[in-house]
Amino acid sequence: MSAELGGALGIALLGSVVTAIYRGTVGDAITGTFPPDTVEAARDTLGAALSVAQTFGGQLGANLVDASRGAFAVAFQSAALASAVITLIAAAATALVLGRASPKEPGAASDSASDQAEVP
Repeated sequence: MSAELGGALGIALLGSVVTAIYRGTVGDAITGTFPPDTVEAARDTLGAALSVAQTFGGQLGANLVDASRGAFAVAFQSAALASAVITLIAAAATALVLGRASPKEPGAASDSASDQAEVP
């Protein structure tokens, strides 16, 4: 159950990061060049941006395609970097917690059969 919850939360978190960065990046790149309704449609999704770009055609449409694809690449790379950082932090925390386990002291009771065998 915890693996499914962790996976779902991770997907939601990273998806939100991608969406926020994409919207900001593509909006900044095309504002002033295109009508406001086109900017809004392009900010919604990459698919919408590509659809709107087809209606413009020519160099203007190609500029919209380039801007939206570039924004998506930046957003995806940022999410991948965030995922890597989170993974490294989790690994370091795990190493710290597991590294604190104290080794058994000599003469301490043990459960293994070899430790319980009598020496003649």
